[in-house]
Amino acid sequence: MTPGLCSRQLDRLQAAIAADVAKGLYYGAVVGVMRHGQPAWLRAIGHGDASGQSALAASSVFSVFSITKAFTNLLMFQAVDRGLLALTDRVADVIPEFGDGLRATVTFYHLLTQSSGLPSIFNLGPGKYIDRFDEVFADILRLAHCECPPGERVTYSPMVAHVLMAEAVRRVDPKKRGIRQLMTEEVFAPLGMKDSARTPSAE
Repeated sequence: MTPGLCSRQLDRLQAAIAADVAKGLYYGAVVGVMRHGQPAWLRAIGHGDASGQSALAASSVFSVFSITKAFTNLLMFQAVDRGLLALTDRVADVIPEFGDGLRATVTFYHLLTQSSGLPSIFNLGPGKYIDRFDEVFADILRLAHCECPPGERVTYSPMVAHVLMAEAVRRVDPKKRGIRQLMTEEVFAPLGMKDSARTPSAE
């Protein structure tokens, strides 16, 4: 045990997760604790699937869903920092096909603050896959219309806002990179996140 860590508390944490897994609350978890910037404690508990056949390992791949919003935010702020976009720019100025009705007044500030007036869309329909960016973007253009004027209220729009920001960043990128390449080259690689990707690698 690394000096400064309380083994009793870490044992309690591991036992609590194991108990949750036994109750069927979730399949499993990989939990790590850092100390002075270095890995100090790492445990893989439970399984990676409902059958319980695939034991989790420290190297297991996880789909992190909404955590990826933070990566899209980084790309957005990089574009602002580089003078490619401004928070006060209208989304329709970059994505003209988004510029009908109240949507024409939505800015990137509205998207970042979840105050765009766009609906809380959690599902794009039967048979839709949220990792197919071009399809998701097309569906959002078709389905996502403001329910109130931008800036009037905060409504969490779990898919719409960040897909629009990702598409905007892609369109203003001088190198014309796709969103996966942008995220890899501008976020993951500079941060040393060699095991992260916007979508799973072939392996």
